[in-house]
Amino acid sequence: MNSDAENQPDTQPTTQTEPPNRKRARVDSPEPPEPKRHEKLWFEDGNVVLQAGDTMFRVYRGMLCNASVIFRDMFSMPQPPEGETIEGVPHVKLHDSPWELADLLDVLYDGKQFVKQSTKPRWTVVQSLYRLGSKYEVLDLRDAALHYIRRLHLGTPQKRKRLYDSTTSPVIYEPADIIAMANLIPEFNIGKVLHVGFLYACCQLTVKELLDGIPHSRGYVERLTPDNLRWCMEGRANLIVASAEMVNRCIIGMPTCPHADCSRILRHQITQEGHSELLYNPNPLGFWEIPRFQDRYNELKSYMCPACLAKVQTLFDTRKQDLYLHMDQYFKLAT
Repeated sequence: MNSDAENQPDTQPTTQTEPPNRKRARVDSPEPPEPKRHEKLWFEDGNVVLQAGDTMFRVYRGMLCNASVIFRDMFSMPQPPEGETIEGVPHVKLHDSPWELADLLDVLYDGKQFVKQSTKPRWTVVQSLYRLGSKYEVLDLRDAALHYIRRLHLGTPQKRKRLYDSTTSPVIYEPADIIAMANLIPEFNIGKVLHVGFLYACCQLTVKELLDGIPHSRGYVERLTPDNLRWCMEGRANLIVASAEMVNRCIIGMPTCPHADCSRILRHQITQEGHSELLYNPNPLGFWEIPRFQDRYNELKSYMCPACLAKVQTLFDTRKQDLYLHMDQYFKLAT
């Protein structure tokens, strides 16, 4: 006879952690924004609609084909019968920034006024025309944009104000564009000297701006690429050391003055407490332009003899020229 225990059902718990028919919760991705028409570049009689991002442009295929062999080849390809259309015209999606495509189309449809060198374009337009002019082989606009990019070369230390002074810069720009300039050059391998110059300009930004980026008036945040950020942080530290070394060498290089103790006066004015930014700043090429040093320099005129003051200026200028000629050594650029 079987015992009662043998007649009891098996009550051992299972190790199943999830009901077999339970489905995982689906996380819906956000819906893409509804495409919108560009307020200016939408022609009711246009015969093609281009879309970049969430912006659509209704334009003229013939104008695009005339300007670009890439567009010409694109539109010459047979279109499938089921191809997308908007209001009866072909709809072509492009993998471009809507801002940059708008800049390119705007220049094309305004008679290429950008090519006329009498105008002073915005950097954003220069960047758009170079990037998309290269991609779509709109060669005259690409070359005109490159002309402006090369004019931004910092040149000699004496000409470096060209980029920073809005009255003499060949382009109109805002602080976020400095980052865009540094990013564009290596993207197209335009030139190492230009790249180093723009990295130097980025080193004049704050550390927060370098790490977090700078909001642009167009609504996005301009950030350095990871490589550029690394080069800037290393270069900034090296430039701060170079500034301190430049000051030290200039003080040591001062000759003994028979009329006054000019070397001691110079050392005191530059290194006194509360003026550490004179010694530790990432802008050795602009040392004379630092506001605090301008104050000290005006005081030096009262205490130092003219000959020693001129010698100080010569020592600094010589050292700045040497720094400029070897600027690439401060940024560990990949070769």
